[in-house]
Amino acid sequence: MAVERRERTVKTGNILVVDDERTVRKVLAIALTGEGHRVDTVGDGHAALEQLKNQSYDVLIVDLRMPGLDGEGLFEVLRKQYPDAAKRVVFVTGDTASPDSQAFLERTGRPFLAKPMELSEVQGIVQEILQEQ
Repeated sequence: MAVERRERTVKTGNILVVDDERTVRKVLAIALTGEGHRVDTVGDGHAALEQLKNQSYDVLIVDLRMPGLDGEGLFEVLRKQYPDAAKRVVFVTGDTASPDSQAFLERTGRPFLAKPMELSEVQGIVQEILQEQ
């Protein structure tokens, strides 16, 4: 009896990491670039919107809580101005216990990862979003 091997195709894409923590941006950029992705990083929602004026992204990894335009505010702008990008958002947060954060995440229907996160979790969710495209 032959055993069928199913190899998962690893897709690569353009990824935008939006997080106010420089270390988080750097670690994610190194890990995702190592997987073959092209990665840009910015420190807040306003900078993310500037990036989106000139570049489209396959996945946006967005911190929920940031100074200035936070992840929630950014997501609302994306839904109105960049609806395709809004469908490619993955939230990261260290604030999963907050009822407000939980309610927002449930409302969006977007995947999220709790900080601190495992790089394998990030890579897995990125692949899920890329495979959907």
